[in-house]
Amino acid sequence: MPLVIVTRNPRVVTDEVAKILGPFLQEEVARVLNVPSDKNARLTSENVEVRFRDVGPLDVGSGTLGIDILAGDHPALHAKACTLALANRIRAAVSREGLKLPSRCFEDDSFVCVMLVPSGFAIL
Repeated sequence: MPLVIVTRNPRVVTDEVAKILGPFLQEEVARVLNVPSDKNARLTSENVEVRFRDVGPLDVGSGTLGIDILAGDHPALHAKACTLALANRIRAAVSREGLKLPSRCFEDDSFVCVMLVPSGFAIL
């Protein structure tokens, strides 16, 4: 179950934008990290959790928008390729699908990072 942690400057990435961005990220992360050939690695948007946090007064070096994705590793997935695919999908959605990310989100301090790590998951 991938976990997406979105760190945002709430003055730039407002609640209204976040309400659109969350479901969008669920869909896109599931699309990019899905491994259809492995029944244990198939993903749908319902399998992706998105959490938002605001940049706080104690944060150092935080930018306008940071999207960190933690997911289990799989031989069919490559972190760099997944990161580039997600970044491209986000950029394309702004112009094509009307994802209302302010232009400031595409400056040097915003990023997407995919971390594929050994992990375990169990329902309680």
